[in-house]
Amino acid sequence: MNTAAFCHHVHTTRDTLRYYEQIHLLVPKRTNNRYRQYDAADQQTFQLIRQLQRAGLTLTEIKQVLSLRQQSVTPSCHDETLHFIQHKASKFYHQATFFQQLASLADQLADALEHDESLKFQQLLSHLGGTDDQTNSC
Repeated sequence: MNTAAFCHHVHTTRDTLRYYEQIHLLVPKRTNNRYRQYDAADQQTFQLIRQLQRAGLTLTEIKQVLSLRQQSVTPSCHDETLHFIQHKASKFYHQATFFQQLASLADQLADALEHDESLKFQQLLSHLGGTDDQTNSC
């Protein structure tokens, strides 16, 4: 499919595709007249890029992951690949813990508001660093 159709299909812009091509994340085939031609493999790669971005990987890290898809993990790159994966797993674990704690605090705040426990609500807010002697507009 051509660039316009691909952009519509994957919900992105031409600029994004050009940038991905410029940094060699997504390099479509070219027709005889030099137009970009995207196929199902390009769509899968694009979706993987988006998923990895949502997971918090940088474009440089995504490029590393994509390169692993195209080559086998040899003994020479084994340690580097293992370190990269372990580092990312640790980061994901810490992010998950943070968001679990944040969700718990949000539940406690909602509970305090539902039961009109303004003192408890203020104490919970102080954990966020959100209450000094500031006036709240609500």
